[in-house]
Amino acid sequence: MKKLILLAACALFAASASAQVSVNDFEFGIKGGFNLSTITKSDASTKASFYVGGLAEYRFNSFVGLQAEVVYSRQGAYDKTDGTKTWIRRNYLNVPILAKLYLLDRLNFVTGPQVGFGLNGRVKVKEGSNSVKSDLAGTKGVDFSWALGLSYTVWGNLDVEARYNVGLSKMFKEGKNKNGVFQLGVAYRF
Repeated sequence: MKKLILLAACALFAASASAQVSVNDFEFGIKGGFNLSTITKSDASTKASFYVGGLAEYRFNSFVGLQAEVVYSRQGAYDKTDGTKTWIRRNYLNVPILAKLYLLDRLNFVTGPQVGFGLNGRVKVKEGSNSVKSDLAGTKGVDFSWALGLSYTVWGNLDVEARYNVGLSKMFKEGKNKNGVFQLGVAYRF
């Protein structure tokens, strides 16, 4: 085991010593926008909310990059049945790791896994003039999804982005419901 660790450390040192990485290969930024989220395998409709976070990108060459993000995201669903309105909200700290493929000069495609850490959740039920709020129970603490999206540089370091996060893991401990989130927003790279 010690030999394996030593070999890995030597390989990492050799790779970093031979690579010519400039500061321009890294970009950092902020991002934010709107979520349209739903819970699959339910009768609920989409719920509008928001996301906000930061990003870091490493460009390998003019065609490929790797982008990591940390994003606060409000997700959930809305339902109206027989005069009863129900809002389900689950807040996540999402961490996507995305391959970024530069298709054209300003257009790129992103795809990759995302892990979401559940922060908290609430349910609001309104029937007539009566309203009851409670904690959302029975949810899993970690959510896995796959991100697919496009980004377009409109001016300088300002990007407009659209992304869909396909839920891969169940949202609740019981049942087969998953998150589905469409995001539309902007990102600014420094």
